[in-house]
Amino acid sequence: MPQQKSKAKYLTKRAWEFVSSLLFPPRCAFCGKIMNPNEKHGICEDCENSLPRPSGRLCMRCSGELRSEFSLPICHTCLSRKYVFKKNFVPLLYKGDVREALIKMKFNNDPSLCTAFAYLIFRNIVEQDALTEMDFVTFVPISSARMREREYNQSELIARILAELLGKECIPTLVRKDDSLRQSELSLAQRYENAKRSFAPISDLKLGGNALLVDDIYTTGATCAACSILLIKMGCESVSIATASIR
Repeated sequence: MPQQKSKAKYLTKRAWEFVSSLLFPPRCAFCGKIMNPNEKHGICEDCENSLPRPSGRLCMRCSGELRSEFSLPICHTCLSRKYVFKKNFVPLLYKGDVREALIKMKFNNDPSLCTAFAYLIFRNIVEQDALTEMDFVTFVPISSARMREREYNQSELIARILAELLGKECIPTLVRKDDSLRQSELSLAQRYENAKRSFAPISDLKLGGNALLVDDIYTTGATCAACSILLIKMGCESVSIATASIR
């Protein structure tokens, strides 16, 4: 009898999934096109092949595009700021359809888009043969006030989906203070100072191994840099970062 109930429950679930796929067919996170059965992870094949990506010579630290083919293998900002994170795994440039999708995910209450961004980060890590370079995944937190307003942290959702794809554990490690200012409203110099005082470890959490820190957008690196310093102080051997896009 228990086996029959389990089978019936499974068949009911599959039937509902089939009906749902007919009534609400999955659409690409970027172009909105209805996807065919072979297209998964929230992105169609056309967009996966055509979205803007960092190209040419890239900074060995932040993965931003270097301005000159004769420049050092690291950009001026990463060199002057001496960031402690090892590398940024970033699949996309923050423009066009990528920018629109991130704004929709972040401000228009559409967390479903996180699946596509997590998958693209995963692909970027695989392409660089870096699956063994991280032991666990964590994420940049948002304040409790922002969580009440938005009801989700897009970086956390991306991190949890990415962790499943990587076969790693996703661990909350940091909190964001409620009195911290929005980075997007600050000047370059103010961003660094604000980031330094905006985050704190979760209670007395002790860490080890190599962390992969996830955020949605890489702009100046101030947020990821501040969080990386804390993770190292908490015991991590190294910190790499993964961001959905870079400006």
